Amino acid sequence: LDLLKWNAAALEGNKEGGGQRGTKRTRKGDDPSQLFIDAGQRDFASRTCKVCGMVYCPGLPSEEDLHRKFHKEATQGVEVRGFKDERVAARFPDGSRIIHIRSTDPAAFCAKAAQVRDVVETQLGAIGLGACADRPGASSYILISAERRAV
Repeated sequence: LDLLKWNAAALEGNKEGGGQRGTKRTRKGDDPSQLFIDAGQRDFASRTCKVCGMVYCPGLPSEEDLHRKFHKEATQGVEVRGFKDERVAARFPDGSRIIHIRSTDPAAFCAKAAQVRDVVETQLGAIGLGACADRPGASSYILISAERRAV
């Protein structure tokens, strides 16, 4: 029992500054809160999706929501409900169609064409091709599936 009291007293002496071991310097502005608990998880760092190619951090709800949206656009295409006065270039027996959008069409048409173009550029790895669509006389053709998705 005396041995236990002696060990406890020795430990208390080390806590009071008896030695340099165990002391940690902290910088001004360091946040002591821990964001993740490393409990030996295999996938603790960022991950690259094999299907859509996006790099994200699993475990962060905002990252997972962003990946879910990006993955859906990459695999299923952009949702296009259609427009009242759309210019149909071709119709197919399965219900899909090709629409023609000109740069002089209403802003909603051009915005949807720009969204589809952004997804296509991301999948192809191209950058900055959208600038050509802003020129006067430019046009876009979009294939819309029967499920109302631009593919």
